[in-house]
Amino acid sequence: MDLDPNVLSPTSKGKYITGYVGLPAGFNVSFIDPSSLRLNDAIPLVPGTRVTIGDHDSDGIPDLIVKFDRQIVKTLFTKPGNYTLHIPGNYVRSGNTVPFEAFDSVYVR
Repeated sequence: MDLDPNVLSPTSKGKYITGYVGLPAGFNVSFIDPSSLRLNDAIPLVPGTRVTIGDHDSDGIPDLIVKFDRQIVKTLFTKPGNYTLHIPGNYVRSGNTVPFEAFDSVYVR
């Protein structure tokens, strides 16, 4: 996973934190259940935003692109520093559900 921006300022007026979720070779991100994604087990995707597939890091491996509400995400942090965030989710294919977790770090000013 890669979160953007990866430096958060308490005074920022930005609307979203964008998450780019990739999977290992052999897994297709189109089988990720977007409704299962919760940043740090708590924050759901922003309702009404589009979930898309792209190649954010240009590595030839597709990423699922999702949005989280930046103002809600900022409530996770009580002081400046480095934080590791995770997104648990479900990969669902042919009736089989496989849970997964993705991680990234952010710096809070």
